[in-house]
Amino acid sequence: WNAVSSLGDWMKEQGVPGLSGIDTRLLTKKIRDHGAMKGRIEIDLNAPVPDFSKIENPNDRHLVAEVSTKEVVVYGKGNPTKVIAVDCGMKY
Repeated sequence: WNAVSSLGDWMKEQGVPGLSGIDTRLLTKKIRDHGAMKGRIEIDLNAPVPDFSKIENPNDRHLVAEVSTKEVVVYGKGNPTKVIAVDCGMKY
């Protein structure tokens, strides 16, 4: 509510890629049905089609283990205000 710029402007300033104009429900269904898939976000519509056989298969790695903490992390120890975050996500 207190933003000084739009999300799109901020992402552009920070060099963060984003997608718009796609059916995110269909994309979510495809990922659920097929697992993580090879692909890339292409800005140049005239770029040659990539050789997907040379792109690493994300399903060959345990990505959750790579980004998850191995132990409990406490921020602001001693601060009287307490906030708890529990990630209960799961992947089939």
